[in-house]
Amino acid sequence: MKLKYLYLFIIPLVLFNACKKEYPNLPYADILSFSVKDANGETLKAAVENGQIIIYWPPGQAVPTTVTPQFTIADKATASPATGAAVPFSNNTSYTITAENGTKATFKLKIVVNTPIPLLGGVYGILTFNDKVFMTPVDQISITGDYFDATPGNTKVVLVNANNQESEAKITALNEISINALPEVPEGNYKAIKVVVNGKSVSYVRNFAIVANTKPNISGTFFKEAMTLKQGDLLTINEGVNLQNINKVEMYNNTTRAYVSVTVKEAKIGSITLKIPEDFPLASYIRLRYWYPGSEYYDESLATVSFIALPITIIAQ
Repeated sequence: MKLKYLYLFIIPLVLFNACKKEYPNLPYADILSFSVKDANGETLKAAVENGQIIIYWPPGQAVPTTVTPQFTIADKATASPATGAAVPFSNNTSYTITAENGTKATFKLKIVVNTPIPLLGGVYGILTFNDKVFMTPVDQISITGDYFDATPGNTKVVLVNANNQESEAKITALNEISINALPEVPEGNYKAIKVVVNGKSVSYVRNFAIVANTKPNISGTFFKEAMTLKQGDLLTINEGVNLQNINKVEMYNNTTRAYVSVTVKEAKIGSITLKIPEDFPLASYIRLRYWYPGSEYYDESLATVSFIALPITIIAQ
């Protein structure tokens, strides 16, 4: 009888062990949901696809430097960084999800600032002369419009040449409705000026050329202190551009309120040397006026540099 009961105990135990299965570790390394708070505390749900966590940031809100995302992942997987950890709000931030079986997947943030397409009101600065349409690298492009982003790096002005190559202009002033830029780009023929704001762009289409600047310019920074010169002295100015193209110079007499000619002794690329005539009126002079000849892009013209607080005083020999 005892043997009979022993069999009754052993048979169920064997059957239980035969039915028990070994389940493999889970292979899932997925992000199931992901969200951050915007600048107003509202929840922004990200789209997770193709290894990217795409967050559409609202227009008009400052973009933070860090965020504290909340997310869920596949069952029994782990995440680094973990949910709730502060991370840089940057396209360089990534998450590594490790499945229960050790499989890893990487997801990278992709931030899309939801700004509207920029609006162009007007584009100014392109010159015309003798049927030529052109700019030089020192001619300012002025652009009016709306939806420009004044955050450094978020707005660009790009010139598109005849071969569809793009060169970025140098922005010198920027706010939400206007841009000033210098076309410091290679010389050649161009067909459009494009404004790009957070990846969205609008173009002003017009054929024009970027040509070398040949107009002379005496820099006001040369006049760092008041000077006293004698009749017959030489004055060498070595700050400015295209000084070799100056062919006439006058100085403004602060007493008679008239310009008086000085002699251009030598004009070269980096400097111009003037001679004060022996009969030059004795007085204080507070500005220079200089002429340059015309070219295919401009008529003969003149320019002025003032140094009112640092006059040049001419005394007798």
